[in-house]
Amino acid sequence: MNVLKPYPFVRLLLPFIAGIVAAFFTGASPQMPALFLSGLVLTVLYVVFLQPSYRKRWMPGMIAYLALAVLGYLVTSIRIYQYVKNPVSDSQEPFVMLVRLIEPVVERQNNYRTVAKMILKKDGDDHQMLQGRVLLYFRKDSLSSQLFYGDEILVKGWIKGIAPPGNPHEFDYRRYMADRGVLYTSYIGRDQWKLVTRGMGSPVRELGYRIRGMLAGILKDNHVHGHEFAVASAIMLGMDEYLDSEQIREYSGAGAMHILCVSGLHVGIIAWVLHVMLGFLRHSRCGRILKPVLLIGAIWCYALITGFSPSVMRASVMFSFVSVGMSLKRRPEIFNTLAASALLLLLYNPFFLRSTGFQLSYLAVAGILAGYPLLQPLWEAPNRLLDKIWKITVVSVCAQIATAPLAVYYFHQFPNYFLLTNLIAIPMAGVILYAGILFFLVSPVPLVSTLSGTGLSYLIRFLNVSIETIENLPGSVTQSLYLQQGVVVMVYLAIIFLGASLIIRERKYLWPGLGIICLVLMTITRNKNLQLQQQAVIVYNVPKGRAIDFILGRQHVLLADSIVTSDPRTIDYHIRGNWLARGIRSDCIHDFRDQVFQNDILIRRGPFIEFAGFRAVLVDEVLPDLPESRQFPADLLVLFEDPGREPADLIRTFPAGSVVLSMPHRKRDAERLDSAFLSMGITCWNTSRSGARVVRVSRGKGADPFSGTGPTF
Repeated sequence: MNVLKPYPFVRLLLPFIAGIVAAFFTGASPQMPALFLSGLVLTVLYVVFLQPSYRKRWMPGMIAYLALAVLGYLVTSIRIYQYVKNPVSDSQEPFVMLVRLIEPVVERQNNYRTVAKMILKKDGDDHQMLQGRVLLYFRKDSLSSQLFYGDEILVKGWIKGIAPPGNPHEFDYRRYMADRGVLYTSYIGRDQWKLVTRGMGSPVRELGYRIRGMLAGILKDNHVHGHEFAVASAIMLGMDEYLDSEQIREYSGAGAMHILCVSGLHVGIIAWVLHVMLGFLRHSRCGRILKPVLLIGAIWCYALITGFSPSVMRASVMFSFVSVGMSLKRRPEIFNTLAASALLLLLYNPFFLRSTGFQLSYLAVAGILAGYPLLQPLWEAPNRLLDKIWKITVVSVCAQIATAPLAVYYFHQFPNYFLLTNLIAIPMAGVILYAGILFFLVSPVPLVSTLSGTGLSYLIRFLNVSIETIENLPGSVTQSLYLQQGVVVMVYLAIIFLGASLIIRERKYLWPGLGIICLVLMTITRNKNLQLQQQAVIVYNVPKGRAIDFILGRQHVLLADSIVTSDPRTIDYHIRGNWLARGIRSDCIHDFRDQVFQNDILIRRGPFIEFAGFRAVLVDEVLPDLPESRQFPADLLVLFEDPGREPADLIRTFPAGSVVLSMPHRKRDAERLDSAFLSMGITCWNTSRSGARVVRVSRGKGADPFSGTGPTF
């Protein structure tokens, strides 16, 4: 039985996605499309003119799938070419550049941020047309606060490529921005830009952004402030820039982040409200045509106001197809509608496929569509209230099963009380949206708008308190989870096979699912065994900070300065991802000022470190005088500060197999020392330039560096 036969758009979508993935992995080589097209043409000629046969009736279908894969590859290649056409190298000297702002200006704590399209570069008397996008940071002042989408400005400054991740398993911000076409960044000072003209962007987008800003202003003017305003603007307008880190942590820990991200839930509520309001049109023939037109138009206006996020566009396309089908008195197959919306969006921008929101949104909807008909009939509620609770529970379970592996892969945590959260958050999101629509409708009436704004603020406050209470419950979230990319793929294959065996009720899908689960367990067990055997020293690349990790099995000791130890966000962003990948779940952190200490895996005596037979010398301050005749051999010499000695004297005192420079706040000194070591024939590693240095330690390596007498530090 062909499981996908009733779903033609699903069958079209899969090879198209395969072509996109192939383009990502091959780097969209310009020769590959030509090879694919040549093979496709030869295959078509073979089938049509040379070997028509009933036994080969499957070949036209395979040709169609191959053509779709080629199309996916070509669309992705074109998009990649648009992003990297006319590349700009890092500038050593400031130059003048004409740019157009293509996103709203977002206020941050210390600056304003936006994305701009590069148009023209002027370097002396030379002019160069540019292609690509740049992330701009403006110093806060009264003029930069008035910048808006569509403004064209002249900027004078330096431009550089967005830095790659500097540490193993660190979040790849460069790739994140590259998926949005942004490859460069620049900081613009107070007197380094000049407004040329306004209104050069898309008039439709500009209208959407102005309406969104106006609606946000109405919220502020009617007593919706602080955390309530942040949640209201996120739920109703898709503006998440006002959410602080504490709110994001609470909603994420309680499993309610989908409430703050405008998605199909919000679009569905808006569509249902409009469907009820326009119900009177169904009584006339003209009204039955006008109703879907108005409904689709209103849905896309809402998508425009909320910024056209992938999840909103998915929901808008789906509801548009459903509305058209219902107006034609045809009941569309929902899986086909879902696949058609994905195909349309990926044709528009194949980089949506790498968007976390796009992936989680489609997985959640697919999980609900597949699992709800299977689970909902298992229990018949005795009354209407319990029936609503049961339906929300089933929807939450289906969505969680479909999204949990990917959510763990991205966010490394699982909300244990997601059922309780959704029982409160989903109805409250609906109530808040209904109240918000009513609030905006009555906002022209002064007294009524104030009362409705106060009521809306209290509703959001109740939601915030509920989420905070759930997040503070014991065991509300399981953290420090880690899944490898390959394991995530295998888990989804297992879910597909096991789900098919339950839905189709055919045992042949059960055994592959069970086999994949066994393979997943074997992979996880193997990884844990490898983690127990690991020994490594890692000198991290932390901006303005210093950190070195000594990892033995699933234990570690991190030595870091106060810049790192005083800010948990620095550790979470730059270091914790590596701990999760290596199976380290408990923190053992020491400040560099702890000059003498010892534990099960490490001994420190001043600059000397003994770790599993591995000897290291850490220079984090100016070294005192040492006997010239005494040598202190080491496997690794790490310079966090200028030692106050010539490199030749340093190597004579500390003969080392490897030298690492980690001096982020003294980059010129690091470059000078790097050149000096290189002239001596000693290769050293500069973390500011090359990223973190990972040194794998062999078991039993080295001898005790503290035997005998030595200087006291």
